[in-house]
This record gives sequence, structure tokens and C-alpha cells, in this order.
Amino acid sequence: MADKNPFSDPNFGSEKSQQDQAKANPFNDPNFGKDPSLAERAAYGFKRMVGATRTALTDSPEKVGEILAEQTATAPQQSVAARRMQEEIKPYQDAYQASSGLDAVKKFGALGFKRAVQLVTEPVESAKLMAEQVPNSLPGLAGGYAGMKAGAALGTAVAPGLGTAAGAMIGGVLGGTAGAYLTEKGSSIQEQVQKKAAEAGVNQTDAAGLANVYQANQGGIDKAAALKGVGTSGTDAVLNVLTMGLSGAGRRMLSKEIEATYSAVKAGGMSAADGAKQLALLEARHAAQNTLGQKALRGAGVIGGEMGGEALSEAAGQKLAYGSVDPLEVIDEGLLGFGQGAAMGATSGAFNKIAGTPKASGIDEQLKALRGEVADTSRPAGDAPQNDAPAG
Repeated sequence: MADKNPFSDPNFGSEKSQQDQAKANPFNDPNFGKDPSLAERAAYGFKRMVGATRTALTDSPEKVGEILAEQTATAPQQSVAARRMQEEIKPYQDAYQASSGLDAVKKFGALGFKRAVQLVTEPVESAKLMAEQVPNSLPGLAGGYAGMKAGAALGTAVAPGLGTAAGAMIGGVLGGTAGAYLTEKGSSIQEQVQKKAAEAGVNQTDAAGLANVYQANQGGIDKAAALKGVGTSGTDAVLNVLTMGLSGAGRRMLSKEIEATYSAVKAGGMSAADGAKQLALLEARHAAQNTLGQKALRGAGVIGGEMGGEALSEAAGQKLAYGSVDPLEVIDEGLLGFGQGAAMGATSGAFNKIAGTPKASGIDEQLKALRGEVADTSRPAGDAPQNDAPAG
């Protein structure tokens, strides 16, 4: 009785710890009713990522049960905004589940639109959701970066230039897949165990109960989780590399054209007059690539590519592992991928550097060298040339 009514507890109000009193009477808990901060949500997101990786690395049901129970027990309480969003979105989820064929496409669109409106009209909760989601991308980004670096080094040894770019892309895909695989696999194991536990009426903080659920279904859960890990991490890695590669494609093409024009003018295959015309075109393209609008467009392209990639990779992984797709999870992965897209945009420069894409300053140096070569070719014979070879 005292557990249900703290005011009937004879020890209530005596010299007990604040934690014990908070358990007996939640109104004594200083955090009761308080929405978790952005930092708390981000820290919990990081904790979940580590927990998912630990889950994938163990075969022990007891250990998995402990990890899951501890994560649930220490999870930040659901914010008021999150509860409101959950209540508002449920009718749209139910409508989608009851639909089929062309009607299902319409209901999916309505669900996605409603979720997007929620995220726009609840900016604080949206920021917290993104902060909680960003840590999930860290293993893939780290693995992708390491893979790109190793692949670029190997490609350079085989065929400098083309081999460097190709090696970086292949290494990025392999490294990104390897980096994210364990986290994706572990997350799938956790989600499946929690779902089956809920169906069986097992408390999500009961470590022994969760361990029993996992042990009873371990074969099927592990098989599906492995497929989910491969499907999601592999698709995401491919799309990440393509997105970052495309963001620097224009600059790489411009660099090669400047180099080709320089070589043609220097070898006499292009006259000084034609070289000057080509130089003017190349300078105009370089200026156009570096306007504020174009830089913003490239950044938006990286973010948009990551958002689309997150949704597609989640859908691919779920379909491969479970044979079906949860529409809201796919939509959330895409919309909340804005945070990961921003992180990718911040690291795309590192990818372009590894892949051999020159910076804007490097293009400036190439144009300067071409300008000098055109001027030297135009000089009367006997005048000393003043140019240097362009940096490739």
C-alpha cells in the first residue's frame, strides 16, 4: 500500500535520501516534469549508439538484457512536445496501415507531410531529435573516412589521379559499411527484443526477462539483425560516397580542363589566341562555382542527399531483414537526417582532399599558371617566359 500511496508510508518525510523520496513521491524529484535538454538528448543518443555496438559484439543474452534494461532505466523522460506529436501522428499511421495499393501511396505522402509539419512547428523538439540521432552516423563516417584514406593511397600507387579518386570511393564504401554495420546490427537486435518483450508483457527494465526473450528467439533475431546491418550500412555508405563525390565533381572537372588547356598551349597544339579564349571561359566557370549561391546549393545538395540516403538505406535494411517497412521510421530517418547531412557537409572537404579534388585556391594557382603560359606564348621569340606548371 505504501508503494502506491507515499502519504501512508510511516517513513515518508524522514531522513531518507532524495533519490528514495523521489521514488516514493515523484513530486520530490527535481527533474519531475522537466523536459530533457538538447545536451542530455545528445548524450543519450551517444549512449544508445555505444550500447547498440556492445549488443552486436556479444552473444550473451544476459549481457544484452542488462544493456537494454539499463538504457531504458536511464532514458530521458519523453517531452511534452514529443507526446503531443505522438498523439497527433497516430491517426495517420493507422490510416496508412489500413490502406493498400495506390491509396497506400497517398496515405504515405500524408503521413510524411504531417511529420514534416510537426518538425517545422516544433523546432525545439526537432533539434533535440536530430541531436539524439547524429551519434548514429559517427561510426559510418569514421569508417568511411578511414576507408577513403586507405583506398586513395592504394589507388594512387596503381594509377595516380584516376586511381586516387576511384580508390577513395571504393574504400569509402567498404569502410563506411564496416564502420556502421555493428551499430545497425545491434540496434536491430535491441528493437526486436524490445518488441517481443512488449508483446509478451515483459517489463523493459527487467534485465532477466529481456535476456529470456532474446535467448528464446536468438537465432531468428540475429539472422534478421545481420541482414539489417548489411542492408542499411551498405546502402548508406554507397549513397554517402556518391553524395560527397558529386559535391566536388564540378571542381575536379574544371581542374582537369585547366590542366589539359595548359598542356595544349605549352605544346603548341593550341594557339595563344585560342588559349586566351579558353582561359576566359575557365575563369568564368571558376567564378560561377564560387558564388555564395553556388556554395549554398552544394551544401544543400549534400544535406538533401544525406536525408534521402538515410530514408532509402533504412527502407532497404528493413525490407531485407523483416520483409516489410515501417513508414514512420523511414520518414523520420529521412527528415531527421538533416543533422547528419550537416555533419557530412562539414566533412565533405576531407573527402574531396583525399579524392584529389583541389580547393578553390588550387584552381586559382592552376589558372595563374595557364594565364602565364598564354602570355609567354604570345611574347616575341627571345623574351623569357615567366610561368610555372599548374598544380594538378
